[in-house]
Amino acid sequence: MRFGPIELISIEDFRIEGMDTSGNEAVGNASAYEAKYGDAHVEVLDIQWSTGSHDVRAARVISGSPAVESLARGRLRLGVNTNPETPGESWCELRLAKIKPRSTEWSNLFNANVAELRKAVGFDLISLLLDRTEVTEVGTKSQILGREDKTKNRLCMLFPTEARICPVLAFIGTRILPLQNGITVSDEL
Repeated sequence: MRFGPIELISIEDFRIEGMDTSGNEAVGNASAYEAKYGDAHVEVLDIQWSTGSHDVRAARVISGSPAVESLARGRLRLGVNTNPETPGESWCELRLAKIKPRSTEWSNLFNANVAELRKAVGFDLISLLLDRTEVTEVGTKSQILGREDKTKNRLCMLFPTEARICPVLAFIGTRILPLQNGITVSDEL
């Protein structure tokens, strides 16, 4: 499947043992995808854990920048959460991976608005998610989830829980693409 400049191929579904998003030993059901964007070629896993948690992560980097390669160490996973207000609906944050100063490979997650996300990714990821997937809404956590805590201004998206391609594309767009594009903490977006 093609989603703008992203090529995504479903590889297989399998059982996995490992650490869930809370750091607990768990088993889970994983769906593996091969993602290609420019010179980056990454195997991505969407894992629903027996503990009830759900995340998307890079399993293996076939090719990519040193910053993209660091994702295969289990860094910068995308947590997927169920919406307690609406059964059958999930959400995830759209925080942006940026390379740390004086490094070619270490990165961290940062808040980004819609314009910053577009510039870092190189195209309108939000429109792609809304137009080509089952994502139903994108906005701040305050707007969408009614949050008023310190994370209220973070971008997030809502989607049906069974629409597993949605968080996979969010991971690719907020982790792999900006790191492959060389986006750093000091870049003016």
